[in-house]
Amino acid sequence: YKVYRNVLIWYPVDDALIVGQPPSNPWDLFNVAENAPIASPQLKKPVIIISHGYSGNPHQLSWLIRGLTYHGFIVIGIQHLDLVEGQVHIN
Repeated sequence: YKVYRNVLIWYPVDDALIVGQPPSNPWDLFNVAENAPIASPQLKKPVIIISHGYSGNPHQLSWLIRGLTYHGFIVIGIQHLDLVEGQVHIN
């Protein structure tokens, strides 16, 4: 069987050019500007990978993601699969 995981990416956008939409996920504490151009693309930005832990999802860390992106970081969150075919999957 194949196991797929969702990868979510948040990055800083220019607030003056983009007006985000309210999030569809109630955990998100910020407006979402899907596929918006990254702010200052000519500048290198550090990348942080977050892990939500067992039985969670990356959106539950939106308080942390918001702070990191507002300070110029790119944040990558992977949606872990805790159950695969009804069995606990901790790999």
